Amino acid sequence: MSTKSKVILSVTIILFWFISVGISSSQTSITSESVCDGSIFLTFSPNHGFVGDTITASVGNLIGEGCIDKRVYIKESSCQGLQYCSCLPSQMTGGMYGCVCTFRAPPTPYISGTEPSRESTFTYYACVDLDGNGVYDEDLGEQTHMDLLVYSRYAPLSMATESIIIIITLGVLLVIIIFVFRMSLRRK
Repeated sequence: MSTKSKVILSVTIILFWFISVGISSSQTSITSESVCDGSIFLTFSPNHGFVGDTITASVGNLIGEGCIDKRVYIKESSCQGLQYCSCLPSQMTGGMYGCVCTFRAPPTPYISGTEPSRESTFTYYACVDLDGNGVYDEDLGEQTHMDLLVYSRYAPLSMATESIIIIITLGVLLVIIIFVFRMSLRRK
């Protein structure tokens, strides 16, 4: 999102707040209750995990009661990518709207025929159509993305196995060096 868009969005949010404070609840409001605005944000909990772990996607920063009807999608690679979960926003603290949904961390790709990579980074998008035009416009705050680091379940075993091999190799080299050193001492 460009700096200009962020400034415009910030000013818009502040104006909405001043308007909402100035209108009493007893008056008939002219503000449109079906409006949904804001610039969506996305966080993961945890922000990394092992294949198959449950990941909670939290989406927020939406403003207006109209957000209740705007389904938020969590998709891989882009807003046209594979859908992992979705949710409908509800009102949170401070008049903002947001929601959470969960999905499982995907398998890491294979680096060879039978061995999965130790870790992979996947990019997920939070997508919401705020203006109802069928497009997830990044400049309007209708999409954002975040990376998720996923570890293979076999990575710790592989790292431990490699460490054991290194230790054994160093031990064998040490024995050979000691043996050669003793043999050289005997010859003197």
